[in-house]
Amino acid sequence: MCQIGASQAKIPKIKRIKDQKKREGQKIRIRCSAKAKPRAIYSWYKDDVLLTRRKGLNIKNGKRASRLQINRVKKSDVGRYKCIASNAAGEEEAFFRIEDIVLKNNSNNIVNIHT
Repeated sequence: MCQIGASQAKIPKIKRIKDQKKREGQKIRIRCSAKAKPRAIYSWYKDDVLLTRRKGLNIKNGKRASRLQINRVKKSDVGRYKCIASNAAGEEEAFFRIEDIVLKNNSNNIVNIHT
């Protein structure tokens, strides 16, 4: 007997990543969550290079979401970021940018994060 319906695999569908404004040196947390069956596996990229955990950058994967955290955002963090949610049925990508970081000695140090 072949079952059709709820048991079928579903390609991940990522929820929109929210824009943020931060100051240089502040912590940034970006959440990527997706509805998928089976559960999605997440990966993060910056300028098309796979990100891995390192000092100042953490990636935490949960059952339904993944979080990228930059502990103290700085000019070297400027770039195009991508979250990929994938499973046996396929994958979906979501993009955001970190831009407009100005020097710390300027009183208007704003970091814009755009999707």
